[in-house]
Amino acid sequence: MSGWFEHQVVDTGRLPLFCFFVAFVAGFGCIRLSVRLVRAKVRWWPGNVRAGSVHIHHMVFGVVFMGIGGVAELAAPLHSLIWRSVPAAVFGLGTALVLDEFALILHLRDVYWTNEGRISVDAVFAAMGVTALLLIGVSPIGVNSVAHDYGLPGGPGETAAIIVIVVVLFVLAGITLLKGKIWTALVGLFVPPVFLLGAARLGRPGSPWARWRYQQRPGKLARATRRELHLRQPMIRVKIRVQDLLTGSHNEESLADRLALAEQARRHYCPGVSRLSDLRRDELDPAGRDVWDKIVGSRSEQLVGDGGVLVGPFNAFVHAPDVGRRLASLGAVLRFGTSIERRLTEVAIITVGARWKAEFEWWAHARMAREHGVSPAVVAAIGRGDEPLFAERDERTVYLVARELTDTGQVSQASYDAARELLGEAGMVELVALCGYYTLISFLLNAFAVPIPPGARPMWPATGA
Repeated sequence: MSGWFEHQVVDTGRLPLFCFFVAFVAGFGCIRLSVRLVRAKVRWWPGNVRAGSVHIHHMVFGVVFMGIGGVAELAAPLHSLIWRSVPAAVFGLGTALVLDEFALILHLRDVYWTNEGRISVDAVFAAMGVTALLLIGVSPIGVNSVAHDYGLPGGPGETAAIIVIVVVLFVLAGITLLKGKIWTALVGLFVPPVFLLGAARLGRPGSPWARWRYQQRPGKLARATRRELHLRQPMIRVKIRVQDLLTGSHNEESLADRLALAEQARRHYCPGVSRLSDLRRDELDPAGRDVWDKIVGSRSEQLVGDGGVLVGPFNAFVHAPDVGRRLASLGAVLRFGTSIERRLTEVAIITVGARWKAEFEWWAHARMAREHGVSPAVVAAIGRGDEPLFAERDERTVYLVARELTDTGQVSQASYDAARELLGEAGMVELVALCGYYTLISFLLNAFAVPIPPGARPMWPATGA
């Protein structure tokens, strides 16, 4: 064993890589043991690291270790394996801590024990596998060294052939990745013929390749879906069992799971039918009729649909007159009685409506935004969830406040300062209240599945039941 280590690791100059690998594996094992003890609430284990009320993720320590190890590795003498190996071990430990929370970096929220958190384990296993292959002397795409390539016999023809082969391999690798076959691409780095297999076979049904190439080819999409269900999914279930055995069960419900269930529920409702019963004016008690009259009087008769029922959120208002009366009054003040220009008000409203995919709110206010001078391109970009290209600085200022509030519940200092300079402190209160009010309206519209008018085109059409 010592002879193998001396010949395979030390003599080949791979001792720093070996130290990186050992520290990486040990660090991952230790941190997974720690978080499992924390999750099990073992009394004698110290638990999470906190600074006041802030939970300091182990990824933070990983970044520090990577910085120290990386700088020390650069400063170490090239001829000294020992001096290079110690920083490599520190760097390996830091890499393990960072990759163990790769999902946090990707999603920008803590999904450690959810299904989304499994990608961290995938990242660690991929890094571990690649490092092990490099350690035993396997070289990516079969090239041992640049010097070896330059030592090939022949002239420019052979060099051109090598360049063509490398380009072809990169193209095949790109196609394999676009087809959603990440593990196949990783194996192909060390076994190039695998790229041919990955590029030639059908892509996964949710991959970019499938979206671009299979939409007009239902036969291929159906075959890809069957292959996914019958071949890949059983393998994924086995992989998940092994991962959970080694790293702990990722079975907590994530925010994305809850949103997916809500989206699935939304799609099951008929787009022309509300969950709430339709109330006409003559069916209401005096309090309900008073709310009805105030709503119609302060806005217009257009709020009464063909069946004699209030459209949009207003049918909900008359179901609970005490609440509805106050909501209607607040809505009228926020839309028509503030110091904020109507154009900017509509920017905020459609930003909130797009965040919650409130179809009726979008249908009503997207056209109002255009009518009051907001660029159609900006309106369309907000609806798609893209970053709008604003020609007007004040629109961008209001948009950023509305988007940050609906995305995070907070407003960054930079956005706050810009909006306060534009609107003043009273205007800031009005803008935040406006966003909160239309979030409430979005919830009413979505919770009660309020339909858009017949013939209107939904912004976010349901794509299946």
